Amino acid sequence: MVFVLLFCFTNNVSAEVLTEKSFYIDPSFSSNSSNYTLKATKVLQKNGLEIYIDTSYWNTKTEEEQDKIENDLIGISERFVINQTKVISLFGREAYPGIDNNTNVVVLLHPLKNDAKGYIRVIDKYEKVVAPLSNESEMVYLDVQKTDSPFFDSFLIHEYTHLIFLNQKPNSEAYTEENTWLAELYSEYAATMIQDSKVYGYFDQRIKDFFTSPSDSLTQWNGDVYDYASILLFAHYIVDNYGKEILSESMKSTTIGIESINTALKRKGYTETFEDVFNNFVVALAINDCSSNNKYCFKNEKLKNFTILPFSNFLPYSGNAIISIGQNIYNWSAQWQKFSGGNGELEITFNGEDGANIKAKYIAKTKDGKYTVGNLELNEFKDGKVLIPDINNEYDSIIIVPIMADSTIDTNSLKRWGYEIKAQIISKEEEPVIDNTLESIFNLNKPLSQMTRQELLILIVKIILYKQGYSF
Repeated sequence: MVFVLLFCFTNNVSAEVLTEKSFYIDPSFSSNSSNYTLKATKVLQKNGLEIYIDTSYWNTKTEEEQDKIENDLIGISERFVINQTKVISLFGREAYPGIDNNTNVVVLLHPLKNDAKGYIRVIDKYEKVVAPLSNESEMVYLDVQKTDSPFFDSFLIHEYTHLIFLNQKPNSEAYTEENTWLAELYSEYAATMIQDSKVYGYFDQRIKDFFTSPSDSLTQWNGDVYDYASILLFAHYIVDNYGKEILSESMKSTTIGIESINTALKRKGYTETFEDVFNNFVVALAINDCSSNNKYCFKNEKLKNFTILPFSNFLPYSGNAIISIGQNIYNWSAQWQKFSGGNGELEITFNGEDGANIKAKYIAKTKDGKYTVGNLELNEFKDGKVLIPDINNEYDSIIIVPIMADSTIDTNSLKRWGYEIKAQIISKEEEPVIDNTLESIFNLNKPLSQMTRQELLILIVKIILYKQGYSF
């Protein structure tokens, strides 16, 4: 015991006198992927941050450029101490003073590749006797090339929140790939809760990213920009409608993943489950209308006018018409199929893949802009039907929302489940009586859009006969 204490004390004294230090890094993020270590120079220790920069990168900069970076980092540290307080008040804090007995968060800045912003190494929380490649620090790694980015504060807080997660959720199962989406959800929310709502910031960029793939699975994690966007919008939906305490309670819960959200909802007195929240979320994405239901909207000012763009399917206004659609869907995702146009009764049939826990909702928008939301009842074969009378006169559009939400399936599953939707207009208009004389048959004078199917066939015959030399 005496030896260990002496060893730690000597380590800390040495750290104070050294200007350069060696660190282990993750080569999958580094722009120099062949190296597992690098030497870094300490450039700032201020406001709870101890910042190092890759020495080889630092030495390529002129004195003027180095001064610029140092000034940027001073500003970053001053804002960090304010932002850190906000995040700690919600989630708690990282291990403090931590394995290195250092009250500062260590930040290593080095060039990253593929537009990566930052990362952490879980291994750093362990002593070297257990994990020889550990840096034995509460430590984050960020891209040195982005220190002048207007989003850098959010990048830093995002990674810092991962350190909080590691401390608040010590269960080893929480670090598995299956639960990555939830750890990222906490960090994304923290990265946006610190920003000024009146300026364009990190949150605004994520909202734009969401439109890249609105049907992205919430839990399947590839690290794409739309993965981050999906979980961020879901986080804000939870905060807007159930309270930010759901996030903090779930992080501190002894349960993990989806079950930790269920635990938090129950502890805060809600009867809804994670699946219920998700189902309400996908409706809110489509209509964002509190007047329909106070759970079908966002309250955040930046999402005041936000709605997704559904797949659009237009039905002709005359005659009977059928549209058939077949798509696939990931678990914990939804799609939005919009039907408009038509004249008469609209019949929509839905068929989901047998054995899948697939559901469907319908959203009917009336001519005066009001919404009716309901469940499309499916039988044991996942078949269901909805009838919309007088579609043209009463309704502006109908949206069918297939939803796949099955908590019994691996949250990171790559499997997709199929569904088919058939929309059919059953027209009540009567076909006009056509005089069967040659003169009446071949002297049709009306726009194509107003012709019946019989009249269109007559027109085709007339063209064929004309090409064969007949005149009329």
